[in-house]
Formats: sequence, C-alpha cells, structure tokens
Amino acid sequence: AATRLEAVRYFDIADTNSEYARYRAGELDVTLNLPMTTLEQLRAKHGNAVRVTPSLAIYYYGFNLKKPPFTSRDVREALAMTVDRERLVRLVTAMGETPAYAWVPIGMPGYTPQKSTWANLPYAERVSRARELVAKAGYSSSRPLRFELRYNTGTGHEKIAIAVSAMWKEAVNADVTLVAEEFKALLQTIQRGDAQVFRSSWSADVPDAYAFVNVFSKDHEFNLTRYYNPKFEALMTQAFQAPDPANRQALVESAERLVLEDAAIVPLYFMVNRRLVSPRVVDWKDNALRTVYSQDVTVTK
Repeated sequence: AATRLEAVRYFDIADTNSEYARYRAGELDVTLNLPMTTLEQLRAKHGNAVRVTPSLAIYYYGFNLKKPPFTSRDVREALAMTVDRERLVRLVTAMGETPAYAWVPIGMPGYTPQKSTWANLPYAERVSRARELVAKAGYSSSRPLRFELRYNTGTGHEKIAIAVSAMWKEAVNADVTLVAEEFKALLQTIQRGDAQVFRSSWSADVPDAYAFVNVFSKDHEFNLTRYYNPKFEALMTQAFQAPDPANRQALVESAERLVLEDAAIVPLYFMVNRRLVSPRVVDWKDNALRTVYSQDVTVTK
C-alpha cells in the first residue's frame, strides 16, 4: 500500500552516449552511468541531477591463469605493475575514481585496506622491475609478449583498453590486440576459457570483505580467472568458521594478500556510483552498494 510507483521500466543500453542522449530526450529518469566527459561539463548542464558517490566496486582486468603466457606469474606481475593508475583515473575515466592496488574496495566496513607489495614504488622503478620480469620469462625485442585483451563494447571500456595497452607497450613492449564483444558474448568467451586477458568488474552485494574476496574460491561461479591456491582455500575456510570478528578479518586480509602476490588480476580502480537522476525523481538515496529500491521512490509530474 505504501509503494508509490505503478511500475518500473528498465532499458538495456550498452553505450553510455546513447543512454545520455535518451536521458536528455526525457526518455529516461535515471541512468546507470555517465558519458565519458568531465564532471564540470555535466554539472554545468544538469546541476544536482549529476550524482557521483563512493561505491564498493572494482574495475579490473583478469588473466586466464590456465592459458599461456599467463601461466607465468612473472608476466602477470609485470603487467599489473606497469599500469599507471593515477594517470588512468585522472585523464581517462576522470569521474573521481580511486586507483586500485588491491581487490577489496576502500571503505569496506571493518576491513583494513591491503596493497600489492610494489604499490608504493615509483612508477619508473616499477617499469624497470617489470622489464626484468618479462625478460626472465623469455620475452625480448625479437620475441615480444603478445596477447589479446577482450572487453565489452562501449566507449568507456574502449578508451580504458587503449590507454592500458599503450602503457604496456611503452613499459614492456607488449603487443596487445584489442577485441570488443557484446557483454554476453564476452562472458561466454571467458567461461569457455578462450580469453587471455579480459575486462570485468565486481560489486559488493553485502558490505562484507569475506563475500568480496570469496569470488576467488575455486568453486565460485564468478572465479573468471580460474584462480586456485590451496593456501587461499584454507584461509577462506578458516575465515568462514571463525567466531571472532577480528580473527575472521585477519584471515580474509591474508587471503586477499595471497591473491595479490599471485598476481591473478590487474586491479585498475575502485568505482564510483555515477549517474543522472532526474529532478522529478523524489527520495532517491545513493549508497555504496549501488542499490536503490523502487519502493522507496516516486516520480512527480
């Protein structure tokens, strides 16, 4: 009886520019994302309709750990080290994202943020070390590191892929082929084991670090990298059974550090909620879990 909306209509729109055009035409009340333009420009046009807030979500590149050359930890770590995340979020995404050097987002309740061991090194030093790792793995100017980077279609994903592949080319002479697919097709490619490196993201459905890290468990449906480490499994089992919250947190932190040491992924940035909410939508409340229930809002005429 308290629900004030008669119905909600959802549209599946892959391209943020198309979504933005439909919002401006009055066809959408709320967008899922914002176009790749500056916040200043958007706020000048739309004022308080522009919503940018922290989110418990990460944007990352995953390796297929069962497919060469990513069976080599040296190769994986070299690529993880040589993404200039500060430059990426400042010049490419530019929506207030935070560079990511770990898996669990900053702001996860009751959790101490972790970092890769090389995260505090100057970028030039990381590049130098990465070149040594790539050489150690058997790659050189006459035998460059070659692989495909797959991502789902959309202007934003393409810009990020172009920027990161250019960083890899400059840092370790990686020859990266970019392949864009529709999201469903990309997921099928990953699940078949045909993708070498792929774009993905992960969002918290509950504000709990255990649930966020558990995606790397061997039986998890979305363990897209096919990561498996018996030590990780043991730590997560202990964490699941731990009655003491502090002990549980320490075990999850150890498990996350193990994933980072194994270089199973390339964390790029912690995401933000970024969308347009029409002034005619009343009682919309942004939150870090990116979940707003339609029962709580209404639309004015």
